[in-house]
Amino acid sequence: SILAISAITAQQTSMVAMNTLTPKDHYSIKRTIKKDKPIVLNATYLKEVNTENASAIVKELELQAAEFNIRNSEVFDNSEKATYHVVFKKEHGELIANYNNNGEILSSIEKYKNVAIPLQIRIQLSIKYPSWSFNSNIYQSVYNANGNLNTSFKIRMKKGNDKKTITIKNNLVH
Repeated sequence: SILAISAITAQQTSMVAMNTLTPKDHYSIKRTIKKDKPIVLNATYLKEVNTENASAIVKELELQAAEFNIRNSEVFDNSEKATYHVVFKKEHGELIANYNNNGEILSSIEKYKNVAIPLQIRIQLSIKYPSWSFNSNIYQSVYNANGNLNTSFKIRMKKGNDKKTITIKNNLVH
């Protein structure tokens, strides 16, 4: 994944870094999340945004954001207060996080295309729309440190020549 960092201060600086995860790392990520142990500075963020049913790609980017240490980046400047805007990207989505000087996530915005839809949502939609198939989807999540989390799925469904878009907010089928 690629991440880009910019400090929003008097000095405008940016950095790009490559991050690689091995399959072993991916396995340990899943184990760590399931145990729900506070292992990082942003454990509260991780607990707020992480759901058991989220797609693996979503969990992976959320963990990268939670474990990211802004103090180790070239743009970090502790001489003045700043907000750091960091972009984490994978093939099917991106997560944009804003950090303070202490490295805490103040807010994040996530957007993913065609990720695995949580099982409970697939079941609800299959019951409500029998004979319809899932065509594509967009998952979005908006978080802020005040405890607000809003998630939504826009799911395009198809039945023959008929198409419809279903919106699901905070895991509730409307």
